[in-house]
Order: sequence, then structure tokens, then C-alpha cells
Amino acid sequence: MNVCGLTSKLKYRNIQDIISRHHFICLSEIRTSLIAFDEFPGFKTLISENKCKKKGIETDKPTGLAILVKDCNTFSFEVIDAKKCNCEWVFWIKVSVHENNLSFLLGSTYIPCETSIFYSDNIYDLLAEDILDLTTEFGLPFILMGDFNSRCGTLTDTINYEKEVLAFTGFSDDDSNYIEQLGLLQRFSEDAIVNKNGSNLISLCKSFNFKIVNGRFGADKGVGRYTCHTPRGDSLVDYVLVSDTLIPQISNFEVDTLDQTLSDVHSALHTSVSYNPHAPQPTAQSVNTPDNPVPTESRPTYREKWKSGIDETFSQSFNEDSVSHLLDSLHRLNGENINQDDIDSVTNQMVDIFIKSAQKAGLCKENRNSKPKNKKPYSRRHPHQDWWDEECENERTEYMKTKNAGYTIQSKEARKTHRKLLSHVNKVYKKFILTKQNDFRLNIAKTLKETKSKDPKCFWKILKNENFLPKKDGNISLQTFMQHFQKLNQVIDEQSEREFDPNDLKHGNTEELNRDFTLGEIEKLIKKLKNGKACGADNIVNEYLKNCPVAMKNAIVTLFNLVLKSGVVPSDWCIGMIIPLFKNKGSVDDVNNYRGITLLSVLGKLFTSALNSRLSAYLESLSALGEDQAGFREGYSTLNHIFVLHCLIDFYLQRKKRLYCAFIDYSKAFDLIDRSTLWMKVLNLGIRGNIINVIFNLYSKAKSCVKNGNDLSQLFNCNVGVRQGENLSPLLFAIYLNDFALYVSQEYEGLAFVSEETSRLLGDEAVDMFLRLYILLYADDTIVLAESPLQLQHALNSVKDYCDKNYLKLNLTKTKIIVFSRGKIRNIPKFFYGNEQVEVVKDYVYLGVKFNYNGSFTKAMEKQTDQARKAMFSMLTKARRLQLPVDIQIELFEKTVLPVLLYGCEVWGCANIDAIEVFYRKFLKIILKVGKATPNCIVYGETGRLPLQFNIFKRITSFWLKITEDKPKKIATKFYYIMFKLQNTGEYNFKWLNTVKSILETTGHINLWEQQEQYTTKKHIVKHIPSAVKESIISITKEKIESGSRCTNFKIFKKHLNFEQYLTILSPRHRIIMSKFRCGYNRLPINDFRFFGTADVSEKHCKLCTLGEIGDEYHYLFSCPYFLYERKLYLKNEFTVNPNANKMCKLFNSKSKLVLVNLAKFQNVIMSKFQT
Repeated sequence: MNVCGLTSKLKYRNIQDIISRHHFICLSEIRTSLIAFDEFPGFKTLISENKCKKKGIETDKPTGLAILVKDCNTFSFEVIDAKKCNCEWVFWIKVSVHENNLSFLLGSTYIPCETSIFYSDNIYDLLAEDILDLTTEFGLPFILMGDFNSRCGTLTDTINYEKEVLAFTGFSDDDSNYIEQLGLLQRFSEDAIVNKNGSNLISLCKSFNFKIVNGRFGADKGVGRYTCHTPRGDSLVDYVLVSDTLIPQISNFEVDTLDQTLSDVHSALHTSVSYNPHAPQPTAQSVNTPDNPVPTESRPTYREKWKSGIDETFSQSFNEDSVSHLLDSLHRLNGENINQDDIDSVTNQMVDIFIKSAQKAGLCKENRNSKPKNKKPYSRRHPHQDWWDEECENERTEYMKTKNAGYTIQSKEARKTHRKLLSHVNKVYKKFILTKQNDFRLNIAKTLKETKSKDPKCFWKILKNENFLPKKDGNISLQTFMQHFQKLNQVIDEQSEREFDPNDLKHGNTEELNRDFTLGEIEKLIKKLKNGKACGADNIVNEYLKNCPVAMKNAIVTLFNLVLKSGVVPSDWCIGMIIPLFKNKGSVDDVNNYRGITLLSVLGKLFTSALNSRLSAYLESLSALGEDQAGFREGYSTLNHIFVLHCLIDFYLQRKKRLYCAFIDYSKAFDLIDRSTLWMKVLNLGIRGNIINVIFNLYSKAKSCVKNGNDLSQLFNCNVGVRQGENLSPLLFAIYLNDFALYVSQEYEGLAFVSEETSRLLGDEAVDMFLRLYILLYADDTIVLAESPLQLQHALNSVKDYCDKNYLKLNLTKTKIIVFSRGKIRNIPKFFYGNEQVEVVKDYVYLGVKFNYNGSFTKAMEKQTDQARKAMFSMLTKARRLQLPVDIQIELFEKTVLPVLLYGCEVWGCANIDAIEVFYRKFLKIILKVGKATPNCIVYGETGRLPLQFNIFKRITSFWLKITEDKPKKIATKFYYIMFKLQNTGEYNFKWLNTVKSILETTGHINLWEQQEQYTTKKHIVKHIPSAVKESIISITKEKIESGSRCTNFKIFKKHLNFEQYLTILSPRHRIIMSKFRCGYNRLPINDFRFFGTADVSEKHCKLCTLGEIGDEYHYLFSCPYFLYERKLYLKNEFTVNPNANKMCKLFNSKSKLVLVNLAKFQNVIMSKFQT
């Protein structure tokens, strides 16, 4: 609570009553020097004694912070040393509740308002840095409360990574789904205004998974009451923020009415935190379980682990007689008279050969115990002490024995001797622990550098290692899991085996689809298999198939041909093992907080991969799949449709027309499609014979079980939807929706204006460019397009009919409509899906990119930056825990954060990308530990990095090359050439085209733009463009360094824009000192003069000596008599005798660690003198 002066409120005695009813009280705007420590009996008074600085002047802090802690045995607390923190506006303590082992970090907060003389625009950056450090050190959730002077309106504090971004980056996180489960996704607020502090607060929440409690809980739920009441008006500026893992523990929240005996203008906030480790578990619904046996009951399970470099050994471990016998067994079988037992027998024989060969090579062992042994953790290991091992434990034991031996010594002389011994043992123990830490850090860095290119799997395994986190084990039975997942795979009541005869599948035989598989065909698919994937019920992993001898591959081909001809599918191939994975959100005892990952037989997946390859090629050759469907097709990507939608918006808005788009969201489309309808649609495409018969049999016999540890549940039928993780699923779904566009097109005219305008401007040349769009499909992501409200309503009616006939359901809470227009629409039309109204919104995230109603990409870049910021802080926390060097941190950023940040930049990169560049530079400044005012050219120079403009232009050029040389029938390619032709008429001006043209022009390839249709291939020319762009950017950066007023000394020693080696040679402490000194992030007179803009020129001269020289880095290192002793102590004579710019350059670029360490020590002495 902001009390606006505590002493003046004590006389009313109300504040004492409020304090007595709570365990923790956070107070701000108090004069800490006037508080008596015995003012509140029964409470410990903790005070933040930091001083505030303004323009270098130290003053009493007018906004002191205090935390009152009740004397209580149920919890303990620890004050976080303020010297460890960068932001003086938050006072931290660590709280540990003894009863339930709940711990958290509590921060009492006051952020100055933007008009205050104490305000600085980097306060939230400093706070983020502190939270990052505290997370690395403690790994605990946070609670922050106080006066933030931040007005957030109703901005969302949640982030959700779209599936397109996750698939593109491999990133795995989901924020809003968990909050949505708790019914807390929407935050209410009476205050609709947003200020700069408010935007910064929201960014902080998104970065660290904090959630605003106001407007979500207790009496304030659904309200979000004002907390500050002044004559100028009311506002909401006081908040309680909690880490999302603490949300289930928030039992109440209340905003008091304004009581001026407590505070002049602020309301008190009351928050209750309880501990409920076991949320009520939903009662498992009774589901009829078929009498199915446990899968692979007769076959033991194995622990498989492939080892690098064992390829040849494994290949030679196959018994030739066994493989020969298998081939004989396969050849003896007749394709027409094979039964299930025959196929299962030869399949099991093949599996046994693989397993025995793997055992012989030492690659797998049988699981003999149903429950894995729990390894006892080291008793003294901190959750973040990855380096603590058995040797550390033994050393500590010996140290404690020596220490405890002193308690029994009576003689004074003997105690004195023991103290000497203990002092020696103490030094040895500390040195040992320090060596362990350093060795661990160096080994991690060395391993990562060695494996990042040679063994990427090992690289990511180290980084993703979460052993330091306590494992969350739920108390859910295998039977409960089985019933939960069985319910998800049940047939919907309305669906039935309607109007479909399985015998129709066998009639007809498309030779191209049903011919025998060849060895070359299967070997090509085997090479594409990814390493490190889990096995299915048959215990075979991909590496076994990739490294088996040719004879074994021949056996696989023979088996595949038998299965194709007979239609009899091996039982193991029909079984999916579901692994329940906790979402790290909510209670571990709630089955709904687990998602299932289905593991299928690797042999079976290879077989369906071969089927999928044939079917895809066949359908593509006939152009059977509509071009409006770009999902999961070779040569197509999300970028195709993102580009097309952007072009359409730009096209219509340039003619001051509106574009009406309905973004359709299906409810579990993949999981709930009707299979009978699917088979009929497959038949309608002319797919008949063995290939569709075997697919039908595979799906009709599909079963699943749940695997938890080494235990397997009973099997249950899966008779709805397409299978998760199955190679055919995306293609089958595309076939299911393939008639969607044709069905919808019967109800309205679609986007006719594109063709009309093309014909008007291009005449006869437009014949080959006819394009009329109705929908855009990417898997189940659907856009319905229209030119008027009436058209779109007709289209929605058609969509409703189509979904009813095809057993599809829309998720109307996520189905939205955008009316794209140049300005805001006053009278927004209403649209209905059946009897329910569909919401019209201003923006929507389509395929991972946010589209705004006016075609601007500003919000798209804000979204990417928010997601990247969260990924960045997650990465930095991990990097600091592992004490990774700077070069590895930068590489991690480029591999984990940049893909998130730049997702879709091939399209939105034509807009202003300043916000993206600012974010990137912020990361570089964080790892260099320099301030935001540090010149950008210096930051790029120290790290050897280029602005992201280079990455974006490179990707735009690559995408341009792809669509211009792609198949003419593709919508993206067709639309590109329409835009290109229309732009040449002079009546259109497409910004994306201008960006491509500008890139080609600045790199000396304008002829490629002007004559692009005459080039049969542009690839050999385009490959030179990135190097030309790079040279241009480097030239601009060097020019800024040469001409920059703050680069006077930097340009002396910075001759090349390369990564500086001191960043990896020096320890973190010395590295940070040197970075700050080199980059000018210090309080030397010259930098204070530049930063504060003092009018008095004399302020930039040295005050420590009488030489009258400017107080810059060169002066204090080489000239100032004040540091003569330290100069002789730390610098060699070769640098200090007759110093000049060349010697400074040589010193700063030294490769000697000793020279650099001494230089850093000297720099530290200099900078310490100017710390205030």
C-alpha cells in the first residue's frame, strides 16, 4: 500500500489495526529514517535503505519501501541483499512456509510516475534484470505488490505460442491455455487508459509468466476497481503480480475503498495466499472397456539407447542365417491367402532379429522391474547446483567431521590447535568446491562448442536438462489415465457407419498406386528418418532401420509388399502407446492437465510413409487437391498463404475497397472427423484397390493403450478421427476438406474484383492470370473470403451446411471475422453462424502472424517481440544457471529466440522493423551488461553481429526467389505475377514488391528485377545478394563508429567488426568490467557530460589532476597522475612509456589472458573512483 507518508497516519490508529490482521504488509512512500523499529509490536520491520540519485546528486529517497513481517513460527524469511539488485525501486525478501514447503520471493514495489524527477525509462529493464538473476539463483515463484504508477487498461498479460511458431522453432510453451482452464483469462479493469509504464508492466508480465491479480479474484473479480483517487481523476496504478504457478494458491483479492486515515489517495490491496497442493481430481467417468489384453503381453519391454559411432558394429551384429530364414518365411507366404497369424508371425520374427542384434551391440536391455529405481539425491545439493556430485558430498562429510570434532575438545590448547586445523580444512574445502564449479562451467562450455555442429542432439539435451527442477509426480492411476484417453477416442453419437460399404474399396485397381514397393523407394524413405525418436510397441527405433544390412532392408520391402497385397496389417502397427505428459500447469493430480503423446511402431510408420509418398505424388499429378489447400504438402508452407492474404489486403485497400474475411476455427477437427465420410471422399478421388484397402484395415483395427513408466494399460478401440503422429493423417485430412471450396463456391461469387481489375488493366495478357478465390486452407486453418457483408453471410451459411453434413464443429469462441478497410468502420455489420453471432474483431493471428484490419504489421511485430522476449528470458535463465560464455549465449539466442522473433518476416519484413532491431540490441546489451544508451554501433562492434535487417532481407530475397520460380498454378506465384504486372501499369504500388526491388537495386542486381521473366533461373545470381547486403551494412556501421561522438576512444582499438575474444577469455566479473569500460558505460566525466548534457564544458575535464585533459578512458589509463601507482601495478611498461593510440589498440586487443585480467582490474579501480 502506498501510504503517502506513514508517520502522519499513525495517529489515527487505523493502520495498526489493518497491519495486525495480515502476515506481510508492503508499504511505499514512507520516510524510512522516521520509522521506529518497535512501532508495530509483533512485527519485524524491514526497511529498504537505498538512496536515490538524480543527475549524480545523492538525495534522501522520498519513496522509501518497507515490509512488515509478523512474528510467526509457521514461516521464515530472508532479506535479499540490495547490493545484488540493479533496481532500487523494489525491496525483496524470500518467504518459506514450513508446513507445506511453499516458498516464494516477495517484492514491495514503488515505480515513480513518468513525470517524476526520479523517473528513468530503464526502470523496468533493471527490474527485469533483477528478476532474471533471482530466478537463476533461487528458482522460486514471485509475488510483487505495490504502486507501479502503471495504467494497463485491459491489455492482456498472457502469451500463447501458435502451433505454426512451435512447429517452425521447436519451442514448447503455452501460457493462456492454463489460465483459461482456471477461468481467469480475461482481466477486467475500470481504468481503460494505457500509459508508458503500463505497457512496460505488461511486457514484464509476458516475459516472466506473471499474472495481474487485479480484476481476476475475490471481490474484485470481473471489476478491476480503481486504486488511486485524486482530484484529477481515478486510476488503477496499484497491483499485485504473481507467477502463474502461484495462481491456484490465490484464494482472495480485494481493493479497499479509499480511507484517508491510511493513505491520502491510494486504496489498500488485500491478497490471500493459501496452499492447496492437491486440487480436486475429477471423478473418472465410467467407460465400457473392451476385453482387450495388454499389448505385447508376450514380449518384454526394452530400454533402447543408440550410441554414436556404433553404426558398423550394429550392422555386423545381424545373424545372416536368421535374416535368410526370415526371407524364406516371407517368400513362402502367398499374398492372397495370408491371415493375421501369418503376418504377425513374420513381423515378430523380424522384430526379434532387430532386438537380438541391438542386444548383441549393447544397444538395448530388457526392463525387468516394472518400477524404475528412485536414485537418492545428494542431501546438500541445491536445486541449481548441477555441479554437486558424490565427490563434493564426501568432501563436505570430511569437513563436517573435522568441525564436529571440536565440540568435544575440553583443553584450551587443544581447541586452539583444532581451530588452526579447521581453518586449513576450510580453505581446502572451499578451494575444492570452487574448482568443481569452475570445472563444471568450463566443461559445459567446451562440450557445447564441440557438439553444436557434430552432435546437435547432445547439444540440446544439455540445454534442455531440467534435472535441477523437482520432478512433479501425480497420484493418478493407470486406469484413470486409460479412461480419460479412451473417452477422447470414442465415436460421437451422431456419427455412424453410414452409406459406406468397405467392399467398395477393393473394386478397381489403380496400377500406379498399387504396384510393388522397390528397395530404392524404401531406402529413400529410411534415409529421411530422424534420429532420437521414441519407439512404439515393437521396441524398434529409427536408427535400427537406418543401419541394418541390405538383406534386412530387402526383408522389410518384401513384408511391405505382402501387407499391401493382402490388406492384412501386423497387429503391432495398429497399436498406439499414449504417454501422458504433464503440462507444467495446474495440479499434477488432475488428469485434464496432461496431454497424450502417441507412439506408433517405427516399422508401421515407415510403411505408411511409403503409402503417403505414393498417394501424394498421385494426387499432385492429377491436381486433385485444390490449390487453396497448402497444408502438409511438399513445396508448400504457411508463408504461401500468409503472403497471399497480405497481397489481397493490400490489393483491396489500395482501391479503397473492403475485404471481408471469416477465420474459421474447428473444434478438434483432426480428432473428430467421421471415417465413413472420409473413405467415401477417398473413393470419389478415384483411389481404389490394395492401397486404400490396407489403409482402411489399419484404421479399422486401430487401438491404443496408456504407458506410464514401464506399465501398460489395456487396449481400447480408436474409431474416430485420424491418428496422432501417423504419416497419413495430414493427407487424409486434406482429402476430407478437399471439396470445401467447391461447396462454398455454389453460394456466392467469391473475390471477383481481382480478375476484373486484372482484365481491365492487362487486357489479353490477363488470360493466364485468372484467379477467383473463395477460401484459403492450411490443414484445418480456414479463411472464407468475400467482397461484401451479404456475400460473407451467404458463405457462412454454406459453411454451416458443409460442417453439418461432414460432422465438423466450429469453435465459435475462436472463430472471428475481420473487415479489412483503410479506416475504422462506424456501423459494423453483424454476421451469424446458424443462430449464433460471430464476433467482428480488429485483428487476428492467422498461421502465426497477426493481421490488423488496416493491413499494418505493427501489431504483428509487437506479437513476435512479446513471444521472443519471453523466450529470451527463459534462455538467459538457463544460460546463467549453466554459466555459459557469451558466444554460446549469442548462438543460443540465434537458434531459439530469433526463429520466434523473425517468424513470418519474409512477408512483414517490408514494414518498419525498428521495434525488432531495438529488441535485438536489447539482448546484446543485456549480455554485455551495458546500458540502453550505449551506442548501437559499439554493441554490434563488440559482439561482431549485424542488425537483423540483414537476416530479414536475406529471407525476403530467398522467399521471392522461391515464389517466382515455383509452379505457376500455385496461388502465391500466380498472385505475385498479378501484382508485378499491375505495379508496372503505374496504378498500384505494392510495398512488398518495392522492398524486393530496393534490395536488388542496392546490391547491383536491378536488371534481375526489370527482366525477371526472361531469367529461367535466378538462383545463381541471388546467392550473391546476402554478401552484398552484409558488406553494405558493415560499411554503414564502420561509418557510424568513425563519426560517432561517443566512439572517440572506441574507434582507436576497434579495427574490425568481429566478436571480441575477451568476452570468452575473462571471468564474468572481469568481462563485465571491461565491457562497461570499452563501451563507455561508466561514470567518467566525459560520459557524465554526454549523458546529462551539462552546459558547462569544464564538466568533461578531469578533476583528479591538473593536466586539464578531457576525463575519458585514454586519459585515466595512460595520463592521469592520480592513478600512477595502479598504472605501474597493472600495466606493462611497453604500454605506459610514451603512450599513444597504437599502444592503446595493442593493449585492448591483446590475446594474453594475464594482460587482459590486469587491464580489467585497473579499469575497475578507475570506474570505482567515479561511482556515486
